[in-house]
Order: sequence, then C-alpha cells, then structure tokens
Amino acid sequence: MLPANLYLKWLLVLLVFVVTSEQVAEAIEFHDIRWGFNDRLTAYHINPVTVLVENPDSTPFEGEIFFHQESFRGQQIDIALAATTYVAPFEKKWLQFYPYISDFNANWRISWSQKGIQHSKTFLSPRPVSDKSIIQLVAPDRLSTVIPGIKQFPEDLYPPVTGATDALQIMLLDHLPRWEKTRREAFKEWVYSGGILHIFHNSNGDPLLFPDSYSPLKRQASPAYYGNGVVYYHQQKLNDLSYAELLRTLNADKNSSVTSKILNVKKNPVQESDATYASCDSPRLADSRKVNYAASC
Repeated sequence: MLPANLYLKWLLVLLVFVVTSEQVAEAIEFHDIRWGFNDRLTAYHINPVTVLVENPDSTPFEGEIFFHQESFRGQQIDIALAATTYVAPFEKKWLQFYPYISDFNANWRISWSQKGIQHSKTFLSPRPVSDKSIIQLVAPDRLSTVIPGIKQFPEDLYPPVTGATDALQIMLLDHLPRWEKTRREAFKEWVYSGGILHIFHNSNGDPLLFPDSYSPLKRQASPAYYGNGVVYYHQQKLNDLSYAELLRTLNADKNSSVTSKILNVKKNPVQESDATYASCDSPRLADSRKVNYAASC
C-alpha cells in the first residue's frame, strides 16, 4: 500500500496532466488568402480579401477574427475589421473582409483569441494596380473552360455586400448562379452601378433563362443598359470563342480598354490555388464611418 504522501503526490501529477490536456488545443490555421477578384488589388477602391481558415482540433471554434493593416514596424493602421464565425471540428471555411485599399502594398494581420490565448498571422499584400478586375464567374462544383488572361472566380465567394464589388469591372457569365437574395441584390447593384456583364450560352448551347429574381437580366435586345451598367447577350458558348474572338467581343464596349487589361494579366499570370471553396454567410458592417466590411463564411 502506498504511503499517504506518495499517493497525494501522484494524484497531484494526474490532476495537473488532466488540466493541461484540457487547455491544450490546436489553434485554427489559415492556409490561403485571395486578394481582390483576381489576386490583385485595385487602388482607391474597396476590395474583397478572402481567407481560408481550418480548425484542426476536435472541438469547434467560435469567436471573432480580426483583420487590419499595419506598418512594417508592426503598428496598426486604421480600424480592425471583425468577423464572428463558427468552424466545426476538422472543417475548413472561408472568411471575407472588405477593406479600402490605397496605392501601396502593406502588411495585414489576422488575429484571434482561442482558449484564452492570443494568436495572429501576417500577410503581405500585392502592390495595388489602377485597373479594375475582369473575371469569369464559375460554379465551384463543375469544371469550366480556362480562358487565358481571365481569372476564374467562384460564385459562392462573390461578395454578398453592396459596395464590396467596386473593384470589379467586367464579368463573363455562362450559367445561372445559385445565389441567395443578398448576393443577387449585390450582383444587380454592381451592374446598375456601372458593371459590364457578358452573358453567353450555357455548356449545352442554350441561352440562359433568368427567373424573376434576376428581373433586369431577363433576356432582351443586346446591348441592354441597366442604370450605368450594360449587359451583352451573346449567341454562342463561351468555350466556342477563340482568344482573339473573345478579345474582340469584350472590346465591344469602346469606353473600356479591355484588350490591354487582359493582355497585361496574361503577361503576369497568378498562381492558382487548389483550395476547396465554401460559401459565405451574411456580413456585418465593421464601422460605417470607414465603409469597411467583414463577412463570416
């Protein structure tokens, strides 16, 4: 039989081990960050910044994640954007922030608290450019034809916030997006505010039939003007066009120097990511005075 003092000593060791084990949890991880719509930021505009967060632990994570710009000396610049999110055990999820971008690249810090411990990670943004983005909107669950010089952007990462699409100029669309009301409204507002939308036949060669929820886009003569924006309806599939034909098609709007923008992107390709996408939830305004937003995905 163990002496009483030895028994108490082993009991204390066991209690310390149990308490320590309960407090030790793997911190959430950030594996990917996407700047703007085509991995480039547009200067003097609000840009979406999308990050992939993974919870490698057996317990869920629920809390606020902050995103802010800082100087190269580590001093915070401007306000921190905040997104409240829930990530189930061993799951991945996207978060999206909408900062206003100036004309220089900078460090950006993501910070959060987990189990009473503060964590953070920094990212260096690319240098902003003056041109707005050109994208092909794609469904995340199907393969789409890769178009040289045109960045593919998954529909479930399209910002559900009016005003967060300011850095987007031209969109190519050949399918009906599966969007909830907030994204549909943000999309229609983007067109109304000056967006250029090119609609092509779907992969079966059929014209897109928009429901009443996309009322301004229901098929009509081309081009169709909607507010300050314009919609072009093309009579062919997107993947039936050669690169030269696509350039001529996009350059139909003489007020936009589309050709030079695509050629510039083609000369400076951006490495693609193989990360899996997930959809975003409704965002909340971080500070109405700064017009900055954050969304939990």
